[in-house]
Amino acid sequence: MKNSIFIFLLSLSFSCMNTTKVDQCLVNHDWCIPNCEKSNMTWKFLTDGSFIVNTTVFGGKEATGKWIDLGENKFLLKYTKTFTGKNIPDQEILKLDCVTLKIKNTIYKRSEL
Repeated sequence: MKNSIFIFLLSLSFSCMNTTKVDQCLVNHDWCIPNCEKSNMTWKFLTDGSFIVNTTVFGGKEATGKWIDLGENKFLLKYTKTFTGKNIPDQEILKLDCVTLKIKNTIYKRSEL
């Protein structure tokens, strides 16, 4: 009986260690420029590690990819589909705070909760 409890607790601790921490400020929100009411470009980061970006600037285009949490409020973007069909190199972005995201030289604001 003691061995069964020990094995259960040991397996539980390993499953908790493998759980990916998701940045709750980043995911499931719209990140917009200039604002979310009249957005030219909107990013959405999902809990499964994917992202979608939509723009009205290029006539309603969409790009998708995967994001990786690098720590220290930095994230790596890896595009799987782009606006133009051309390859885009991996891109590092920075979360300045829970409502401000910096992608290249552009500041995006998070939609209201």
